[in-house]
Amino acid sequence: MFRSGYIVPLSDSYVALNEFLIVPDAQSCIHVPSPPPNLIVSTKLREPIPSEETTNPAWVIGIFKIESSESEYGGSAFKLDAIKMAPFEYSNW
Repeated sequence: MFRSGYIVPLSDSYVALNEFLIVPDAQSCIHVPSPPPNLIVSTKLREPIPSEETTNPAWVIGIFKIESSESEYGGSAFKLDAIKMAPFEYSNW
């Protein structure tokens, strides 16, 4: 499964990131109210990446599940076991 979106870190680590939310737009990152759970994907990377690689939209590739979870930034209706992340680049495919 491929999913693109903006990254909302779930930890305060400024070195490496391995758990975050994917939200549909930049305004959804930390503003109240949060997007509805069906627009948020709770994501855990198998291998952490440097935090500076998460400041822009990204493609996330992994195993997608329908599974609810809660965080301080809102509820999520989906989970993604992420295998890989790549910078988002617009494509017409």
